Amino acid sequence: MKKFTLLFVMAFAFITMSAQTYSENFNNGMPSNMRYIDNDGHTAKYPGTWPVGTPWASMKRAAGDSMAISTSYYVPAATSDDWMITPKITPVTGDYLAWEAMAWAASYADGYVVKLSTTDSAMASFTTTLLTVPAEQADWTGHTIDMTPYVGQSVYIAFINNSTDMYVLSIDNIMVMSNQFAAKATSVILPTKIGKNLAPFVISGSMVNQGLTSLTSYELSYSINGGAAVTSTITPTNAVNIYNSDNFSHPTTWTPTATGIYTIKTWIGNLNGSNANLLSDTVTSTVEIIASSVQRNPLFETFTSSTCGPCVNGNKNLKEIFDANPNMWVCVKYQMSWPGDGDSYYTSEGGDRRTYYGVTSVPHQYIDGGFDGNSGSVTKGDLMDAYYNVCYLEMTADMTYSVSGKYVSVNTTMTPAADINGNLKLFVAIVEKKTTGNVGSNGETEFHWVMKKMLPDANGTTLANFTSGNAVSKHNDYAFNGNYRLPNNAKDPIDNATENSVEEFDDLIAVVWVQDVTTKEVIQAVFSSVTVGMDEAERASIITNIYPNPATDNVNIELNNQTNENVEISIMNNLGQVLSSNNYGSLIGTQKVTMDVSNLVKGIYFVKVQIGEKYYVKPIQVN
Repeated sequence: MKKFTLLFVMAFAFITMSAQTYSENFNNGMPSNMRYIDNDGHTAKYPGTWPVGTPWASMKRAAGDSMAISTSYYVPAATSDDWMITPKITPVTGDYLAWEAMAWAASYADGYVVKLSTTDSAMASFTTTLLTVPAEQADWTGHTIDMTPYVGQSVYIAFINNSTDMYVLSIDNIMVMSNQFAAKATSVILPTKIGKNLAPFVISGSMVNQGLTSLTSYELSYSINGGAAVTSTITPTNAVNIYNSDNFSHPTTWTPTATGIYTIKTWIGNLNGSNANLLSDTVTSTVEIIASSVQRNPLFETFTSSTCGPCVNGNKNLKEIFDANPNMWVCVKYQMSWPGDGDSYYTSEGGDRRTYYGVTSVPHQYIDGGFDGNSGSVTKGDLMDAYYNVCYLEMTADMTYSVSGKYVSVNTTMTPAADINGNLKLFVAIVEKKTTGNVGSNGETEFHWVMKKMLPDANGTTLANFTSGNAVSKHNDYAFNGNYRLPNNAKDPIDNATENSVEEFDDLIAVVWVQDVTTKEVIQAVFSSVTVGMDEAERASIITNIYPNPATDNVNIELNNQTNENVEISIMNNLGQVLSSNNYGSLIGTQKVTMDVSNLVKGIYFVKVQIGEKYYVKPIQVN
């Protein structure tokens, strides 16, 4: 039996020494008690965020979390001199200055200097340099400075972006503290409603260390409806240093005995086996268990470009999240027409999706029609939030590709488990899983889930309201015209009437989703199966059944092969990685092959059946 993970919103704080002397997390915008100096007076490339006189601004980092940002990207190119100064701080014995920072693009990494004044906040008074960072890392990086020389003094601390023609610098969680143990959760979610059929549940989450001591262990406990505590020691793979995170999962699962509302208390303690003075360490949450629901597959729609420096970090961030959770998402990427001359694989249909959402910057991310932020700011918690959002629509999609005619046919079946109303449409995007031809100026050499064509177009297909239990089927097909051409840039886009930009036709797959176009909510999304070298009728006569779906322990493949051709069957994740494979040689006649999936974690997988040069790839859900 596979385990379903529950993620809980936790805000743990652990104190064993004095309270924080100073703390600023920018979650309420740029604080009025800080001083900001635009000492360069240059015009930013994006003046909407940084008008002249606004050297630092607040931007969403994740749900409920913001950060301070500064830019050195000016028109014309110039050097930044943008100051952010704390209010007066009086350090106490044991205090350290701590903060985390990140450059938005590794190839355009902003640097900065941290200075200190012992008199006032005038620029001339900052005569002590605490730290110089020539180029910050493109991942969040923690810094600490011992404040012992300034104990008992009134000091001001300045963060100064002094970069020349770079991009964007982020600063967050500035603290002066002596806390040896301090931790809190970051992006963790508790579903408000979920089906009992998806049990057992794993209580899981993520924490960040904001203390000076590296964490090597802690105890995680939970209780259900006031019952006995279920406690286990969590030992991170690597020590959790300041501002580093650890993802945890309680090894003891929870299976609710009935439907209803459950109160779940979760707490953490015994940090490094010695912390006994815990503060605000318990979070109480509720979840509604219903009889049944359908597993949601979150749709990630990414707006990006090979000419966009920050898109490197955005795509890198998504890849890390996808790689760590390879069976919990569906993705389509729209290559955009800017900055500069834009991406060679820009299409007008991608432009239509941009217009629909009102996208004005890249990289930009939508998750199930929501999130609406920078791809580099997406967290595992955002993925989990979407994955565990209750869903009532079962979907399957089958794509058949004819090699000789460059022709794709997509059949979609939608089966609602409840009535679903709204301004609903079905969207079908034919994507290429990896491209390399559209290399631009940002240093990326390969691109993934690149949209090539929408069927019938970007307007989608209008659907009637769903009635529970009544399946609905739709068919779309398309013939790619002409030969491959690599456009010079987005100003020279592909004309689908006479040409195409598909690099490898056998690398295509369909991404299919149902969306309420008024609210923008994506109801459900799936990757299609893929049949190559045979039509649907021939496929159904040879590969007669793949079941059960969803599967728990085994997947059965029933064949009726009348040719003396080699048969190979593989299980893959949606990154294309082969997890298991068996070569059966010639299997003639009626046969049943069983593949073991009991060791796979819950998620979406693909069964690939290859018979000679023909193959069929079918997505399955493992519970």
